[in-house]
Formats: sequence, structure tokens, C-alpha cells
Amino acid sequence: MWYLVLGYMSWMETEAFKQSWEAPATDPRMLVAVYLIVIQLMLVIAIALFFSTFAEPLWAAVFTLALYVAGHFSADLKHFEVVVGDSPLRFITTGLYYLLPNMAMFDVKNAVVHAQPVPPAYVGVATAYGACYIVALVAAAVWIFGRRDFK
Repeated sequence: MWYLVLGYMSWMETEAFKQSWEAPATDPRMLVAVYLIVIQLMLVIAIALFFSTFAEPLWAAVFTLALYVAGHFSADLKHFEVVVGDSPLRFITTGLYYLLPNMAMFDVKNAVVHAQPVPPAYVGVATAYGACYIVALVAAAVWIFGRRDFK
């Protein structure tokens, strides 16, 4: 449906307007961005599933949203050592950087819209990263759920 709308826009716009576009409206490279968004959504679902095994529904939603937002800013945690110096807080922020999911890795929308190439190796690494994180979260959720006592 999305490509139909983009195709319609491309068909209806004037040639002068289309010349200002950096990439064609129906550029197949946009599917790379859609693919990585789907991987990111699968990761968010795995996070929600993990939290739902031990938290109340409202808290599971809050934790999932917090982890999603923190995951978008995890790169800032890596460079936080510049701000804190040799403080013990540096080790905490570095640990959080490696523990939190890097949601920014899946965000290639700007590159695709501006006709910048996204290397296949990057897509492969992002896919592998997402798959490993998803498998770990689902395995942890299964382990926690298996240990619950429903009596």
C-alpha cells in the first residue's frame, strides 16, 4: 500500500518537483529501511514479552517503553565517560551501553530518504544483532515463565 501511495505521488507530481527529490519515490532501497524497522519491532515485542513474564501489565508496558527510549540514546552512554571522567559512574554507563539494546542501529530512514547507500554488510550485522538479542530475551522469558508457580 505504501508503494502504491508513493507511486501515485510520483505519477501526479510535476517533473520540476520530482527533480528536487534526492531519491525516486518508489526507490527499492526504502525496503531496507522497512526491513530494519520490522526487526526493531520484533525486538520491542521480545522486550515486552520478557517483561510480561514477571511484571504486571502496566509495569511491563512502562519498562518496555523505557527500554525502547533508552535504546535510542544508548550511543550517548558510550560517550558519557567524557562527561564523568574517571568516576565510577563511567563503568556503570559503559555497562548500560553494552546491556541496553542499540535501537539506533535499526534507524536508516534518513540515509535511505537522502539516497545514501546502506551497505548489505550493515544490514546483515543489524539483523544478526537483532536476532541475537531477540533469542536471548525470548530464552530468558521462557526460563522465567517456566519457573513461575501458578498455585
